Amino acid sequence: MRLFICIDLEQDQLDAVNRLKTSLKKESNKGRFTKPEHMHLTLNFLGEVEDERLGDVIQAMDTVDFNKFVLHMSGLGWFQKRSGKIYWVGLERNEELQDLQRCLHNALSDRGFELEKREYTPHITVGRDVKVADDFNPSRYTEMVQGMSIKVDRIILKKSENKGSGIIHTVLYSKTAIPN
Repeated sequence: MRLFICIDLEQDQLDAVNRLKTSLKKESNKGRFTKPEHMHLTLNFLGEVEDERLGDVIQAMDTVDFNKFVLHMSGLGWFQKRSGKIYWVGLERNEELQDLQRCLHNALSDRGFELEKREYTPHITVGRDVKVADDFNPSRYTEMVQGMSIKVDRIILKKSENKGSGIIHTVLYSKTAIPN
């Protein structure tokens, strides 16, 4: 099964990110755009994991304690790929998020999971393989989400399945923050 650990967005945050995505789509010549139900902030992508290792993932999550904290969206960004750009909504730097991601990464690695080695860049993907019009101005997109906050009070383990009719994300486990 294909697994990842993430932070979900609340409805008002999803609405704002979806409005940004819809505007970006209108200014694009091509691309695959993220459905609102698939928008989240990935902490760790595990990829294909054997069913019998699910308990190891949950144990790793259970070793990581964290307090509630708030993130702030910072605007539109992208990664350059050969097939086009991956556009995303970025977040202001936040040490609590960096610590949470690093602790999860270490707990999973300690249990033998092979994870990405590149530096963690927190983002919410809105489109893949996107090619925008020549006169595209990304600065106006930043204004659409800049300063919006995300309350982090739990982390979620999800399974991603291709069901023929599309990708389905299923919650397998969640861990809540330490009560204040």
